[in-house]
Amino acid sequence: MDSYKGIYLKQSLSLIWNLKFIYKDLPKISEPIFLMHDKNDKTVPFKNLEIISKGIASVNKCVNIVEMKGGKHTHHSLLMYCSVQ
Repeated sequence: MDSYKGIYLKQSLSLIWNLKFIYKDLPKISEPIFLMHDKNDKTVPFKNLEIISKGIASVNKCVNIVEMKGGKHTHHSLLMYCSVQ
């Protein structure tokens, strides 16, 4: 299954504009959390996983690093792929 191949300008600009607020608010996240990111994500930089993981206050977190092989996809929206589900 191919993921989307385009960039959604309105959402992308909104995210970029709000990143400073998102990073500032990471310590407010204290509930259990599952984080998953593919090393080869072409949509969101992989370094964001570490930033988020270190920035949140949750003591109950699971971090899953994925490195999907083969296929033509952006390595993003991982739950779309049967191998990840």
